[in-house]
Amino acid sequence: MRRLICSLLCALFASQVALADQFCADVKTVLTSASIEFSDLQGNAIELDDIPPNVQLFSGTQSILGATSCTISKQSSDGGMFSTGYTCGFKNEDIRLAQDSFIGKVGDCLGISMWGEQIAPNGETVAVLGQYGMIRLSFTQQPESIGFGFDVFYDENGKVYGSPLRGNRKMDNNRDRCTPKTPEQIDAFYKMYGARDGATAFENDQFRGYTNQVTSPMVAFVTRPKHPAHPALIVRDLYEQDGSVKMIATGDYAGDCEAFHALLAEVTAMNEGLKRDK
Repeated sequence: MRRLICSLLCALFASQVALADQFCADVKTVLTSASIEFSDLQGNAIELDDIPPNVQLFSGTQSILGATSCTISKQSSDGGMFSTGYTCGFKNEDIRLAQDSFIGKVGDCLGISMWGEQIAPNGETVAVLGQYGMIRLSFTQQPESIGFGFDVFYDENGKVYGSPLRGNRKMDNNRDRCTPKTPEQIDAFYKMYGARDGATAFENDQFRGYTNQVTSPMVAFVTRPKHPAHPALIVRDLYEQDGSVKMIATGDYAGDCEAFHALLAEVTAMNEGLKRDK
């Protein structure tokens, strides 16, 4: 009997893990599509009488485990695009409990630990908001369902905030300024540096990383989801040139190209400041 109970519990646990993995895979599929305005997940147009003239609705072709339906919403303003959102609806009898469960699952999947609330004038919470780089995540409560949404916004040039190619151009060496990696590659680099002899972990609200006084590099850190450049990796190290030792900053990213280069420039300026202080 004990062996049977153990077998049943193990099977239940394996099933729950498989469901969590599938949910996370679905979430990441939609998230990956955000930088291209969910264009590869766009289905047929939805025609409704009460849609504002500046809003277009389409069916979403990528479901998220447990969702009843998904919709893409495109909103324009002053002749240009303002936002594009991908929202999936989930029905549950206990809406508050279900929302808390969703927030926990999405947080575990994407490494998001900080959430905010959008408060209505009457003091009620109308949405729970999260951030993954420049992509906004939201949970909204309806009378009988929960809406889980991904929203991207547009810069003054009509480019999507959060796009790995935002701000791309040819540099003097004829190479592209924006050459993104995948989130998985960023994570693999980070783990590689953390496994080296002498690596000592550190973390704060925006970054987590390693310092190292034994092996190279001296510092390697990655952004947290709330940072605009997320996911991005920055490496600071010393090198010798013409008999002098210099500190350089390099990195890779899978999020917004402009935000990554702003972060890299900030760290480079910090290195220059250290050299002037010596």
